[in-house]
Amino acid sequence: MAERGETKARIYDCALRLFSRDGYAATSMGAIADAVGIRKATLYSHVSGKEELFTALFEQILEEHASFVARLTAPNQKLSLRDHLLTILRSYVDYNHHSLKMAFWDQCFYSPPEPLRTSICRRTEASTADFIRRLTDLISRAVPQGRSPGSSFSPFIQAQTFYYLMMGFAMSRGINGIEQLLEPCFEVFFRGNLAGFATEPPPLPSSLNR
Repeated sequence: MAERGETKARIYDCALRLFSRDGYAATSMGAIADAVGIRKATLYSHVSGKEELFTALFEQILEEHASFVARLTAPNQKLSLRDHLLTILRSYVDYNHHSLKMAFWDQCFYSPPEPLRTSICRRTEASTADFIRRLTDLISRAVPQGRSPGSSFSPFIQAQTFYYLMMGFAMSRGINGIEQLLEPCFEVFFRGNLAGFATEPPPLPSSLNR
């Protein structure tokens, strides 16, 4: 039983790597079996087919992502709103840039298997909505009047703006020096929307004064 469990874990690892690199359509069960080092017939004794394997990986990644987002956005009285949002930005971008699972999710969303397209899009949209809701709650706790000083936008709009700023960086894998722009761009967002809730904000990064 232990050996069978180890084989199935290798199947999932190899399938994740191949799906992330080549996409669903270009990845065959034969290629997965070769990568694992087993016969194709043995592979089918563990999973019924490519769609089942792909779906299982997607479900696992959704669950892990939801847990990660919940930890990131959990209340933290030790951090100011600015520091908490900047921590979320850095952690999430790093997670995306160094996670094969997030590369897989990109393949799922942009080149999904046709039978799974609707489900993948719906689940991804639900994940996005949950993340934005958590960010809205985080900002709302620091903005009890419903508006931050100097801003006419609600916490929900501010959360959406922060989320899509973050996703722009998260999707920018492989761009040299992209991480160096994180804090300057964050400061533009924060100072224009939520600066009244910063605790002794640092000087504006020099890259913004050029």
